Amino acid sequence: MRTGGGESIFSMPPGITFNAQVTSITLGPTCERGRLTLVEYGLPGGDAWSVSVGNMTCTTTSDMVRLNLPYGNYSVQVTAPGGFRASPEDLNVDINAPEVLASVNFSRILYTLTLKVDVQGGYAWLLTVNGESVREYSSEAELEEPQGQINVSVSAPGYHTYSISLTLSSNTTIDIPLIPYEYPVWITTVPARWHLIGVYASGSPVPVSNGTLYLANGSYNLEIVLSDGHATREVWENITVAGSPLVLTVRVQGRSLDPLYAIIPAIVLASILAFDRLFMVPCRKCGLLMHPLIGRHRHR
Repeated sequence: MRTGGGESIFSMPPGITFNAQVTSITLGPTCERGRLTLVEYGLPGGDAWSVSVGNMTCTTTSDMVRLNLPYGNYSVQVTAPGGFRASPEDLNVDINAPEVLASVNFSRILYTLTLKVDVQGGYAWLLTVNGESVREYSSEAELEEPQGQINVSVSAPGYHTYSISLTLSSNTTIDIPLIPYEYPVWITTVPARWHLIGVYASGSPVPVSNGTLYLANGSYNLEIVLSDGHATREVWENITVAGSPLVLTVRVQGRSLDPLYAIIPAIVLASILAFDRLFMVPCRKCGLLMHPLIGRHRHR
């Protein structure tokens, strides 16, 4: 056995295993023989691949393997490193000349990664894979990626960036749940005695705190519920939130007051009249009661 460099590892029969940079192996008795040179294409430097002939296996990180074999027909198996596929994996080789050359091509195993992103308004979104921007998409992206770990990042205007790290070992589909940015909407009322009770945005209730709610970009029909002792509703149509805070001033006009407010003047007037009757005195001429401040009324 002759090796072209690197460490060689031997095992006792029935199998023989070699590790070498470039390997040359001589088998069989002294007879007419040829040299099989197997050259690989497609592997990055440093990745180990294996060649098996019968019960012999040679593993190398070089780009070629040389086998000295007696003349004859041989079945050669090629084993690819992880994440790669050999073509061909099995070779049928006739050693019938001093030099026989064969080759094997390695290619990465690729899987389809499908990303589904729902962005309102049809805005384009940017895809970044392993730190490199790929391109913009409008709805769905299909990528052919090698086996192994992949880092994906999706960003779109008005949305939080979504990032995920996954290991590809098969065709994979992912739904990307982009979360929109929300912007404050401040609601004030005129007159100020009207208090904000609740808000519905396009039919859905929205949390409100101290007159402030938060909405994502878009167009809304707002139903604003107010109270100053009884509830009333104000409807604002086609309110647009477009990437900045919004101030809404609700002016309540022509609203009837609570029944309590309506009867207060009558109660006050009746109280005054009842109080005045305590001070009424009879007329000296006719005996009718009269107000002491007025003091006069007409006699017939």
